Amino acid sequence: MRGLTRSLLCGMPLLWVACAGPGKQERPSVEETRAIYEAKGRGEQAPTTEPEPQTKTWQDSLDENGPPSAPDLQVVATVAGQEIMVQDLLSTWMFRDSSQVRGLLDRLVLDGLVRAEASRLGLRLPEEKVTFELTTLLREFEKEVKKSAPDLTTDQFIERRLGLDARRYRSRMEARWVLDLLAQRCVRAFTLESESVQARMIVVGSRADADKLEAGLAMGRSFSELAKTLSQDPSGGDGGRIPPIVRSQAAISRLAFATAIGEVGGPLVENGKHIYLAVEAANEGQAGPWSELGPTVEASLEIKPIEDLEFLQWQAMVSARYEVDTSPLLRWVGEPESDIE
Repeated sequence: MRGLTRSLLCGMPLLWVACAGPGKQERPSVEETRAIYEAKGRGEQAPTTEPEPQTKTWQDSLDENGPPSAPDLQVVATVAGQEIMVQDLLSTWMFRDSSQVRGLLDRLVLDGLVRAEASRLGLRLPEEKVTFELTTLLREFEKEVKKSAPDLTTDQFIERRLGLDARRYRSRMEARWVLDLLAQRCVRAFTLESESVQARMIVVGSRADADKLEAGLAMGRSFSELAKTLSQDPSGGDGGRIPPIVRSQAAISRLAFATAIGEVGGPLVENGKHIYLAVEAANEGQAGPWSELGPTVEASLEIKPIEDLEFLQWQAMVSARYEVDTSPLLRWVGEPESDIE
């Protein structure tokens, strides 16, 4: 999942950052959310799913690579008999590079949202898919190690160069990859479940370029041809093709759903950019348990991997659906909570 992994870590195009979750989505109560995790801890499946043979649940995969117990989670080091605490480490790290700390916390929050959605969907990972992907991942890692340190085995590289336990490192790699596999399926399931519009997009940076676009359309030139020559968005190279736009409160979604099939809508002006959409089709969405939705998700991922814009719409939805509270970090590092946005 190279594209999605990059999208989880990197900045996103301007258009979708302000996307809000669909107005019809309701956030579950704290009690409902707790019930999900209590059921998960007992090994129960979501009530909408039926047992399927020869499959591995995402929780099984993560449990196999779970963290070991630790006798003391507060002390990270001792110097001349004096203890250095987790709070000391986090406070210093926050002072030196607060953006990196927050970035990693955002990643952990996103992992939690993936787990919550996987539980809600009753999501199952095909065992053969997990085995194949993990085997491929480890082979790629071993190749990179061989290039970097040809005189060391992979385990020696991890232990000598990284200073970490090799078995534990491999375990964390596998757990990380399982979460990425889950994220792919959560995002695509959201797209397939949601009411959406299939459209092409052109983004231009000035009114003059917008006039050129409108003149080209009036002359009968195709939207996809104009996208390749005029659009500033990366989708221009593919004729303006973008992932389905789901119904939400975002301005781009309102424009998409207000434009008739076969018509061009716009311009939508945001941050000096002029955005046009050519609406090609509408999709009512496919709801259902994972036993029904899962095969469709798997087949669609074989055809097209997750794209950044698709991920961003899912992220907006899931961030609105579940309660997220990162204030405990601020208490750990002794920062006033009101000072952090």
